Amino acid sequence: CPTSSSSSSSRFTVSVQDTGIGISADAQKKIFQPFTQSDSSITRRFGGTGLGLYLSKRLVNLMNGSLTCSSRLYEGSRFTFSIPCQYEEDSSSKQGTSGSVTNGTGNILNPPIRVSLDVIWVQWKRSARVLIVDDMEYSQFVLEQMLRKLLGFNDVTACSNGLQALQLLTDQNASTVRPFDLVISDLQMPFMDGLTFVT
Repeated sequence: CPTSSSSSSSRFTVSVQDTGIGISADAQKKIFQPFTQSDSSITRRFGGTGLGLYLSKRLVNLMNGSLTCSSRLYEGSRFTFSIPCQYEEDSSSKQGTSGSVTNGTGNILNPPIRVSLDVIWVQWKRSARVLIVDDMEYSQFVLEQMLRKLLGFNDVTACSNGLQALQLLTDQNASTVRPFDLVISDLQMPFMDGLTFVT
C-alpha cells in the first residue's frame, strides 16, 4: 500500500507473510547473501540456489528502496519491501495509466525506475532461441510456460544438466541450426552443475 510522507512524494510498501517453518535470528543475518539458504537441507529437499533474496534486495536497492525480513521459528516469516515514489496529477482520468500505480484519488505513483518494452525487444524475443538447463522437470515446465505464454518466446528447448546442455551447444556449432540467444541454468544439478557448465 502507498504510505504518503508529503504532498508530492510517497513510499510504496508491499509485505508478504507466511505461516511456515520460520527463520532463526542467526539465519536472518545471512539470507540476503548470495548462494545462501537458511537451512542447507532445503536445497536437497526443495531445490533452489539461494539467489532469490539476494537478487530481490539488489533490485530494490537499485530503486533506492529497502527489503527487510522479520521471522520467528515455527511461526512464519514476513518480508517487506518499500520503494520511493512521486505523485503526478492526472487530470484526464482517475484510473491512472498503464505501468503506473494509483493511490485511488487520481494521483499516480511512479517508481524512480520504469521498465518498458520497445519494438526491438518484442521482435527479438519472438525469434530468439532459449535453452533451459534444470534437472527438475517441474521447474523446466514452469519456466517454459512463463517464457512462452507470459513473455512471448516461441523457440524454447529444455535439458536436465550441464553435460546435455554442452552437447546441444556443440551440436548447434557443428550444424546450420541458429545458435541459442539466451541460456537459463540452474546451479545444482547432477553430472555437471551450473557453475561448471557456464564457465
